[in-house]
Amino acid sequence: MFVAGLLLLGTAPAVAQPVVSLGGIMVNYLELRRQAQLTHKKVSAAESTHAELLAAATSASEVERAADAEWRNQAVRFNQAITNAVQGFTAELLHVSGTSDREEVVAPDLVTESSRSLEAAGTARNAARSKSDAADKAVEDAAADLRRRRDELAKRLTEVRTALDWMTPDQRDMLGLEAANRPELAVSGGAARSGSSRVFAPTRGVVTSNFGPRWGAMHDGLDIANRIGTPVVSVMDGVVAEAGPASGFGLWVKIVHTDRTTAIYGHINSYSVRAGQRVSAGQVIAAMGNRGESTGPHLHVEIWDSNGRKVDPLVWLRGKGVMAW
Repeated sequence: MFVAGLLLLGTAPAVAQPVVSLGGIMVNYLELRRQAQLTHKKVSAAESTHAELLAAATSASEVERAADAEWRNQAVRFNQAITNAVQGFTAELLHVSGTSDREEVVAPDLVTESSRSLEAAGTARNAARSKSDAADKAVEDAAADLRRRRDELAKRLTEVRTALDWMTPDQRDMLGLEAANRPELAVSGGAARSGSSRVFAPTRGVVTSNFGPRWGAMHDGLDIANRIGTPVVSVMDGVVAEAGPASGFGLWVKIVHTDRTTAIYGHINSYSVRAGQRVSAGQVIAAMGNRGESTGPHLHVEIWDSNGRKVDPLVWLRGKGVMAW
């Protein structure tokens, strides 16, 4: 349709003009998608930086705790040395014990040595504390940068989705995209293709908590809230590794995908798969629930990469073309 419109451009401008405009929409979509892909790479880089700095901050905090423990230990020794010295001098003055000249010299030396050790431990503790504070500040800055980049990515993906909505089915076919409003989207809330495999949104609902720091700890997944019983589907083809009780989650399903990534579905009300079972992308595997350590009906989704590193599920889904949120 698009090519034919261009061929008729010189003879029927009134008809061809809308076709050229639609072609412009395609070009605009491709550019917006390119920008979104670049932003996604920046988000991934920011995630890696944040993870590295978080690990460094954790290590610095451990060093600080060890230095503080050593300082406290040296303080106890110093106080004990002073106590021993005072007791020795007191005994000598009272002629309770026969303190020799050598012992009179040793006591002050022990106090001096202990004082120096305490001072060195204090210096080491202060240095460790400064490094730990700097590492914590770096983590805070990295987290702020990561949030900013995620917000930028969300904006880019919204622009891509808007541009996609303006395209006709023929234009989507020309770009190798699937048509919108497919029947199975009624269950998953969104689907796309990644290579030769389909990728689905895990459920329908409202995102109530994102991946990242939360309440003083790391929240390793994406929380999507809806009614208890809302269908939960497998995001990709894979094999069920575990299905059943799980600490913190109440019940969970763990699926290893064909690309060796892993998806975790937690706080579910029930499950309909078993360990060792092969599942297809978009297949219903569970029902949303409120089990385990949960504050309300929702699905907790985690995505682990092929190395077992936990990544942002929302960014991962969007990177594969799933734009349900």
